[in-house]
Amino acid sequence: MQNVDRWHQTQRIRAYVTAYKNAVDSGQLRLANEQQFEKWFDWASRLANSIDPILATPLPEGTPTTRQNTSVTDLNLTAAARVAINKLAVADTDALWQQKQSHIREACAGKFGPVWNEITRFWKRFIMT
Repeated sequence: MQNVDRWHQTQRIRAYVTAYKNAVDSGQLRLANEQQFEKWFDWASRLANSIDPILATPLPEGTPTTRQNTSVTDLNLTAAARVAINKLAVADTDALWQQKQSHIREACAGKFGPVWNEITRFWKRFIMT
């Protein structure tokens, strides 16, 4: 269900970006800065692709080009994910990768879904590249 929700979110983002571009292209909306719009349009399209559970394309900003083991203290985590990872007592992304879903669920202080999504995004970015 989480992937379905992410896919729907992706579709809403793409629909909005397309509608905005169509309004610009048709002249219904005038831009103050066309270059800034093109950068935003490119970024929004890449954002949608990164959220899409089917494509799961990483955003280029800050994405390592090769696999790298990273200390969990260097990860930009939400408070809920930080609490869960601290309870797991893992030192780095390699150790985090070894955790079972059930262990992560037990370590969550609240809703499991958002923490699981956050951790799996780190797996894709730091471990699976």
